Amino acid sequence: MLVKDVIKKMERYYDPEDEIIIDWADMEQFNGDGEMTQETWSDAIVEIDRGSGVLDMNWIEQCVYTAQEEAEQDRKHMKADALMDELRDLRLFTDDGQVAKDGMMSSSDFFADSGGFLGDK
Repeated sequence: MLVKDVIKKMERYYDPEDEIIIDWADMEQFNGDGEMTQETWSDAIVEIDRGSGVLDMNWIEQCVYTAQEEAEQDRKHMKADALMDELRDLRLFTDDGQVAKDGMMSSSDFFADSGGFLGDK
């Protein structure tokens, strides 16, 4: 939730003299390794907003973990897609993912020419 929205809700439902207990969580509380992106935090907030409305640090931690895992899976899929595009460009695979046939460089020829997998020696 945005801070400005919290302020609006507080002003709407509480008198300035009311005493309440407030707890909150922010991105830095769950970004111990410094690698969480704003997009991951926003995805976690969406998941938390779907919850019961009770602020539970374990639930928030789980939502952050889930958002990070989904982001990692997305990165892996994008890398795999990029690799397949490269292999298609090298004519090792057809557009439908099948191993290339006649008239195209075979994978064994490619590996022999390149010295290993994608040029590794």
